[in-house]
Amino acid sequence: MRTYGADCFGLPDFAAHAQGHHEGQKYSDIFNNVLRYLLESGAEMAAGHTMQVGKTTFMKLRDPLDDEYYLQGPGTTLVVELIEEDECNAH
Repeated sequence: MRTYGADCFGLPDFAAHAQGHHEGQKYSDIFNNVLRYLLESGAEMAAGHTMQVGKTTFMKLRDPLDDEYYLQGPGTTLVVELIEEDECNAH
């Protein structure tokens, strides 16, 4: 799943490897909330950043891998990996 067109607002697009269509609403809600936050606050996000998106759930951002060429676009695309709180500082 991914967003398109956020670069028109100076924002990154987001992508995630969902397990299936049943996760569509979850990722749509996360992406919409994060993009709204970035647009309204002027905050910036980049690969390596994390952000809390649930009570104990965080999204960790990374750049697309070389074999994820299909995520390349006109602007920046960040890949979202959902992790739990105890994984935030794990090496």
